[in-house]
Amino acid sequence: MDACEFTVVIPAFNYGRYLRRAIDSVLVQAGDDYELIVVDDGSTDDTSEIARSYGGRLRYFQQHNQGPYLACRKGYEESLGRYLIFLDADDRLCPDALTHLRRKTQRNPLPGLVVGRYVNIHADRRRFSLPVGVTSSPQKNFARFLAGKLDICTGAAAIHRDGVGLLEPYLGRIRCGMETACVAQTLWHFPAVAITDVLLEVHDHPGRLRDNMGEIKNAGTELVDAVFNPEILPPRAFKFKKRYAARLLRDRARSYHRAGMHAQTRTHFQKACRTDWRSVADFRNARRYLVSTWHDVLVGSEMEEITHGGDRADGVVQAAGAHPVWGHRLQINKDPLGTVAQCAGLGDNVALRLRRPTLVVNQPRDIRYILVEHAETFGRTGFQHGFRQFLRRSLFTREGKDHLGSRRLIQPLFRRRSIGSFDGGVARVISDYTANWRDGQSLELVSEIMELALRVASRVIFGINELQLGREALDAITIGHRQLVKNVRSLVTPPPWLPIKRNRVYSKVLADLDQKMTERIQDRRREPAGDFNLLSELVAFRDRRGKALRDEQISDHTMPTFVAAYEPTANSITAALYLLAKHPEYQRRIHDELDQVDWTPGAGCTEQLPVTMLAIHETLRLFPSGWLISRQARKRHTLPSGAVVKPGTDVYMSPFVIHRDERHYDDPLSFRPERFDGRLQQYRAAGTYLPFGIGPQACLGEYLAKSIVTTAVAVILKDYAISIGSETSLHVESMNLFTIQLNGPVPVVLRRRHLAKQAA
Repeated sequence: MDACEFTVVIPAFNYGRYLRRAIDSVLVQAGDDYELIVVDDGSTDDTSEIARSYGGRLRYFQQHNQGPYLACRKGYEESLGRYLIFLDADDRLCPDALTHLRRKTQRNPLPGLVVGRYVNIHADRRRFSLPVGVTSSPQKNFARFLAGKLDICTGAAAIHRDGVGLLEPYLGRIRCGMETACVAQTLWHFPAVAITDVLLEVHDHPGRLRDNMGEIKNAGTELVDAVFNPEILPPRAFKFKKRYAARLLRDRARSYHRAGMHAQTRTHFQKACRTDWRSVADFRNARRYLVSTWHDVLVGSEMEEITHGGDRADGVVQAAGAHPVWGHRLQINKDPLGTVAQCAGLGDNVALRLRRPTLVVNQPRDIRYILVEHAETFGRTGFQHGFRQFLRRSLFTREGKDHLGSRRLIQPLFRRRSIGSFDGGVARVISDYTANWRDGQSLELVSEIMELALRVASRVIFGINELQLGREALDAITIGHRQLVKNVRSLVTPPPWLPIKRNRVYSKVLADLDQKMTERIQDRRREPAGDFNLLSELVAFRDRRGKALRDEQISDHTMPTFVAAYEPTANSITAALYLLAKHPEYQRRIHDELDQVDWTPGAGCTEQLPVTMLAIHETLRLFPSGWLISRQARKRHTLPSGAVVKPGTDVYMSPFVIHRDERHYDDPLSFRPERFDGRLQQYRAAGTYLPFGIGPQACLGEYLAKSIVTTAVAVILKDYAISIGSETSLHVESMNLFTIQLNGPVPVVLRRRHLAKQAA
């Protein structure tokens, strides 16, 4: 191949589970003026096999493990492109990235750097778009970049090969931050231009290199020396050196703070202040410094384990291990699910010291008493009221007669007859998405299903061709979720009206989303959509008096339903496919059922696919998305177990814990779908099966959720067999007091079933 415009270099070390995603994102780019180079830095996983499977579509080089920056150097030495893009093996180029870059380089033939926007995608599929801005002055761009005011990611930037060449002799000496040094040198010597398009998806996940504390510790000051290399930069550039060194120290203080390493947080911030006195004005890191100091003074370095603290006269076990000031809030903030599970081992009713008196109830009879028999005297808890800014006046936040009236109003939309209308559209979305999967492909299950679930939720709630609205809604949900978690877990919660940055940012995001929702609602009033979706149905809905819903009522019901239709269904689909991959014998039973039944998506999934539905019920037992149900007592109660609940007491009940209790299920940690064959209602009546809650405030969208999950599993398994490594496991976390989070990586291998049948 002759010289080309772009070379994309992917350095890879044991990222086989993500590599195919990165490679595919490059090979789908338009044009023939680019090349792809993959440099394998001594991987021991399937990186080599994956890269070689593409044949001549890329150039593959292998070397002994020498670090990512020598891998980048190898890619540079072998490259033919005028511009280089260094793409991490766990990230992905956006579909039109090279088109946008090509348009800019053709119009501006002299830039040393073309910078685009990128999007951070977190493990739970949260998105945050970051702006880019450059000036016409190279030196000013250099100073702004080193000050952290110019946000550049090498995967979203095309660097002229002359800029990389400046640093090429020194790449082997830099262990951390080579891309920073390379961009800085290019900015000083060459003009830069920016484009507004998003070019890159940066995927966050556990164990990523950029979060490796060992790499951060080992980096030392070598990055400062690499940037301010006297052989490359003139003396007048060195006036920025101290300020940049101080910024790196502050960045490391932030990393240590996030990792809970409070002593190192204080040490690095102190060093930053000594290096450059202006660091004192960095209020965020100053706050982290104070928090770290207060943490060690008030909390201490160790947190006590929750243990049996003795039986009280009111029939409740008092949990020990409380902090003198903060009670058990330290334990529940660090690991909510683990803390509640610990309580289950202490007794049926365990008292915790949180913001208000709290009782963890583990007895099914008591749970039925609270949620079914006396639901009217157990209301929403304080942290549920905190949802109101986030979830508005929806079923999630209403209670009493207000909740009952609202539930009756929209209940017709969630009946089986209505839900059946969604299934065909859901199946088409899933079929279109999975059509790009290939026989023998390895993919990361958690992130793949999260993206699929976003497309499904956008289709069901907003309609066809509304994926962008779904992404914008997800942005708002993400910010709201993070703020809510901070408020729930903070020792001191700022009121929502306080004009601090996070409140202002959240208010603006909500206002923007409200405006878009209002515009969409008004569009639907003028011209109804041709497809069946919840938003259109709410717009067309009329009550018994023939009255339409107001715009704010429609928005109040639409957004919370989108929340419920996205992450919980994604969790359930992921968990179901994971469990079936772990149990191939049951997966084969579902394959046989799908082959024998002439199944088409629509009403009656349960009746058509009984074997599949048993697997879904068992999945929801092992991985209930809503892991905690909470209520607050409005008056004094004596539970069937004898425990006394005083007015104002918060009551926690965990389906996750109940479902895994050996008193209620034989071999509770095993995947045994047959346990529900003819016995589902028996478990429900006993209060031992609660994936959607029970009683008058049980989840209204239960049938919709099960229909989506069943359709997704059936559509996928109709075409594919899924296998998984014996050592691979699905990790469950709870970052809040309402939903679980499933974390990977969970690499699975796909096999097209019709190809396997032909081979047989």
